[in-house]
Amino acid sequence: MNVLGNKNLKNPIYLNRKLKWGVAGCGKFAETTFIPTLLQLKKSSLVSIYSSDINRSKEIANKFFAKNYFDDYQEFLKQDFEILYIGSANNDHSWQVIQAAKAGKHIHCEKPLALSYKEAEEMVNVCKENNVFLSVNYVHRFHPLSVKAKEIIEKGMIGSIVSVSTTFNIDYEPDDNFRFDIEQSGGGAFRDLGTHMIDLLRFFGGEVLDITGFIDNVVYKSEVDDFAAAVLKYKKGGYGF
Repeated sequence: MNVLGNKNLKNPIYLNRKLKWGVAGCGKFAETTFIPTLLQLKKSSLVSIYSSDINRSKEIANKFFAKNYFDDYQEFLKQDFEILYIGSANNDHSWQVIQAAKAGKHIHCEKPLALSYKEAEEMVNVCKENNVFLSVNYVHRFHPLSVKAKEIIEKGMIGSIVSVSTTFNIDYEPDDNFRFDIEQSGGGAFRDLGTHMIDLLRFFGGEVLDITGFIDNVVYKSEVDDFAAAVLKYKKGGYGF
């Protein structure tokens, strides 16, 4: 979870009390992974659900015993929760983050943060201006093996890094999911799963000096790419793949 925006809040959230969450976006990942995991945390509770489809928000609210549900985003933001998880389609991230920040909500947003650099920059700036946290859901750097690998690297136990290799493979056939609509997703495998690998490459090897790569459709015929590969050079030496 990469924290963007203001890291020096005057009134930070401390984990000495139960935190109240809202969820915007009722896709499969929110339903099968994020919300069930959230409800296992003793110091977190689910308060409110938003979806553009009121039937879907009602379904998820009833399934996970949330107090209320909405298809009106402004009414949803008026509810009594402190942190918002945004799991909506990629093209909804920007406006939902900006409006949530203006409402004083801290935000944990799915990747990719935005469809463009300019959108992302505006989102970060609005969060800073409103003194709220903004984080991106890059979970792989928190896996115990990733944490241990990072520790080994930082302690110099394996010497200087020559290369870091990452792979992510999922067979996801084109369907009516927003990921296959370029207007909603902004791109395919690279923008979706590939960003996790970019995060890990930077996590292990540091900042990047140069990069070259390819995206392509080698498996399915769809609007978005289903394959991506890259080679990068680290500022402090070594390469990533």
